[in-house]
Amino acid sequence: MPWSNAWDETKPADSDLASSLGQQGRQHKLDERERLNAQHIFGQSQTNDGEHRNIVISVNGIAADQEAIKVSGFSLDGANFQSLIDLAGTWNTSGLPTAIKLNVTDSASNAASNLLDLQVGGVSKFKVDKSGNVIQAGLISTVLTVVTKTSNYAAVSTDDVILVTATATITLLTAFGRTRVIVVKNDGSGTVTVGTTGGQTIDGVSTQTLFPGDSLTFVSDQTNWFII
Repeated sequence: MPWSNAWDETKPADSDLASSLGQQGRQHKLDERERLNAQHIFGQSQTNDGEHRNIVISVNGIAADQEAIKVSGFSLDGANFQSLIDLAGTWNTSGLPTAIKLNVTDSASNAASNLLDLQVGGVSKFKVDKSGNVIQAGLISTVLTVVTKTSNYAAVSTDDVILVTATATITLLTAFGRTRVIVVKNDGSGTVTVGTTGGQTIDGVSTQTLFPGDSLTFVSDQTNWFII
């Protein structure tokens, strides 16, 4: 937390043996700055004086079988809502940054080892094992994008469900790069034709027909479309 008084480093001690309490304090402050490798904010302003600027945690030489970082005792009451970990930053780069990165060298570990384990009251709610498998206790809530069309329409990447209320042709987007299913439903009294782009197929043919009340769910193998 900030110091109650800011120290003026523009007036360093006159000698190794400071002649006043204020000079001793300033000399101690300068020595502390060197030892902390400028990882804290020190200045004449009391606003941020003494706060952490950048903390580099190095575990080189840490004893074996010990936590590298451990925080305990966090507690909230009343109407408080502070986060245990609150990270913020800015990306303005053409590179490929990673916000949170964990790289484990798995020389030999138990098959049930986890990369992540989120718990409530000691009970796992969301885990990612070392093979990348996700184990969750609850359901994943997904907000689907549902669009209604009354004429010919070419699906876009944000579409999840397309409701068609008139005779029309729906053209699926390219199968390449699509990782989610897409549903087309004939919600009218006409005939709906579902086609593809770029010569791709649906279960081996170019189009599928939906009569009133029919619906089909399509999945991509990155080359063509299939009905599931």
